[in-house]
Amino acid sequence: YVSRKNLQAHLESKCPNRLHKCPDCGANNQYKNHQLHTKLHCPKRLHCCVHCGENGCFDERTSTHLEVCPKIMIACKKCTQRILRCQLPTHLNECKFEPVPCKYAKVGCKVRPLRKDLKKHEENYQLHLQVTTETVLELKKMLPKPVTSVTFRVTDFNKHKTDNDIVYGPVFYTSTNGYKMCLRIDANGSSTGEGTHISAYICFLAGEYDDYLTWPFTGTVTIELLNRIEDQNHHQLSFKMPAYELSDRVLDSEKRDSRGYPTFISHTDLAKHSQCQYLKDDTLIVRVSVEVPDYKQYLECIN
Repeated sequence: YVSRKNLQAHLESKCPNRLHKCPDCGANNQYKNHQLHTKLHCPKRLHCCVHCGENGCFDERTSTHLEVCPKIMIACKKCTQRILRCQLPTHLNECKFEPVPCKYAKVGCKVRPLRKDLKKHEENYQLHLQVTTETVLELKKMLPKPVTSVTFRVTDFNKHKTDNDIVYGPVFYTSTNGYKMCLRIDANGSSTGEGTHISAYICFLAGEYDDYLTWPFTGTVTIELLNRIEDQNHHQLSFKMPAYELSDRVLDSEKRDSRGYPTFISHTDLAKHSQCQYLKDDTLIVRVSVEVPDYKQYLECIN
């Protein structure tokens, strides 16, 4: 028995049947049972995994942990062999029933045979020749057309015009290992454009790599006289190059074999307009672009 004056103190601190809240899981139990709860029943009590030996909360170690525990034996889904979970990545690198890419995957083969069938699949040379051919054709469609552009200035234009000068642009190659050529500008025109127009021609020159290139050459040339007011409304003409053979090349000192436009642009059209100004400070800016259709040469250029 407890006296009335001590009843409240007894209920709060001494009564074995008073409620006690577990500090870990929050459950209420009689105080006399709290040690038993802490050791045997609390879901948050410390528990050691019997497989890997790592400690954690009882409810986590006996549920979600078992789904990732590295020391639990599991069956390979490919071959059903039982192994430790931590050994699965290594096993899949050897498992005979694991789908693997073949050595021709880089050229488009999408077949993933089982490892045990890989050798037989890779020996199907007819299949892989077909796959490689299809991939090359698709890549060829995706590649941009190889175009080389060169820009140069023609200064003292009016003097060149008065003196009937021929001005040559810088010599350039159509790619790193490409064809050699340059642009020729006749300031006072030539042929049908003499005295009234600027004439523009491409000169095909003997190059260092000609013996290794495809002949005949059949590229496309675009010659532009740049508008100095804005980056549009350039005066532009394009033409297909003649089928130059290897024997058609000329020496740099000659530059005699020229193809292009004797009436590229009239002297009158060089005057300043509201949207176009081709002649400024007695200087023209000319850009020549050459598109080379030879696929082999373009691959050499980008490699």
